[in-house]
Amino acid sequence: MASIHVETHKDGRKSYRVKWREPDPAAPSGWRQRTRSFTKRSDAQLWRSQVEAGTADDDQTGRPTNPVTLADVHTRYVATHRASRATHAKETRLWKRLTPLAEVNVATLRASDIRAWIAGMVDDGLAPATVQACLRLLRSVLDLAVPAAGQSAKPSLGASGKGRARGR
Repeated sequence: MASIHVETHKDGRKSYRVKWREPDPAAPSGWRQRTRSFTKRSDAQLWRSQVEAGTADDDQTGRPTNPVTLADVHTRYVATHRASRATHAKETRLWKRLTPLAEVNVATLRASDIRAWIAGMVDDGLAPATVQACLRLLRSVLDLAVPAAGQSAKPSLGASGKGRARGR
């Protein structure tokens, strides 16, 4: 969670300071507070959404501050999703088909990645109904993911489960 604080300088200028906490095993509390200032509120809001999504570059190094993988989101999905034992068992079997995407950072997941994953399942000879069930599970899991600023909230919307017919 991040917050934006408005600061007014002596000369009347305003700046916007984004404050957030991130895990730090070396700190006594296990957390470290970080801040970053901006001259424009829109830049501060963009940074805050990126920090909350785990896609903000830490000091412009290109390294995400808190990358969230699809496996992380799936763990949260399983913990919060209420379903019958049969549905849970079916989703557990389907999740095994999603393992090629499990370690992908959700913020960098694109519709083209999902289309390639679908094409791989079709090439492996999976039934169209199984491919569509896997895509439905992926969409359900991605519903929990926080979209990164400027990205499509659901990259899976750009992919359809209707692939080539079996045996082609």
